[in-house]
Amino acid sequence: MSENQKKMQLLNVAVMSYESIQDERKAVMNRMRSFYRDKFSEEEWESMNFSDKELVELDFGDLPIDFGQVADYLNQLENLYANTIKKEYKKHPMYDFFDNTKGLGPKLSCKLLHRTWHKDFPQVSNLWSYAGLDGPGWRNRPHNWDLTSICYLIADQFVRLGEGNGKYRIIYDERKEYERTKPPCSKCREHEQEERCTDGHINNKARRYAVKEFLKDYWVKKQEVSR
Repeated sequence: MSENQKKMQLLNVAVMSYESIQDERKAVMNRMRSFYRDKFSEEEWESMNFSDKELVELDFGDLPIDFGQVADYLNQLENLYANTIKKEYKKHPMYDFFDNTKGLGPKLSCKLLHRTWHKDFPQVSNLWSYAGLDGPGWRNRPHNWDLTSICYLIADQFVRLGEGNGKYRIIYDERKEYERTKPPCSKCREHEQEERCTDGHINNKARRYAVKEFLKDYWVKKQEVSR
């Protein structure tokens, strides 16, 4: 096993452990939230705060387990693995590419690496297809649902940078303006949109386009460092 393979193996373990603990923490919080809501009527819910922060501070009475303590323990484990990810991430040959991508942090970068680094994509279109970004009907074609979710989270990070801030936010802004000049798609015409697609549909198209451009740059760099 090469040195790079060993490094990636450690990173994979950190990512899998982080995601597993994160899922369990969310599940515990949802159980706490459900228990809390069942103690009150639906009419009272609107005035209540069901945030994670408030839930861990509640007294749930005579329960055999302290949900708040469990959630706190899982949160500590999650932070531990997040720190491991950050440490191993800096050793990866793609680190400079991700570090220079405005809006993208180590956790999302490593989630992407975990699902794509070990795979061979002869063309960038193969990567787009694997991520579920290859156009109409993608839901019915084989793809990695986790990667699809990660790509949309990455797109969200680019959008949150604010107008004109960062390469992929600029790509998003420009694509959004372009989509506004196009006639409406068939789905929007069904909803009586005569001039162009709805704002929400235009936004989704622009986000998809921006993250595909990011994946294209990632694919090119991956080809370079893998030689």
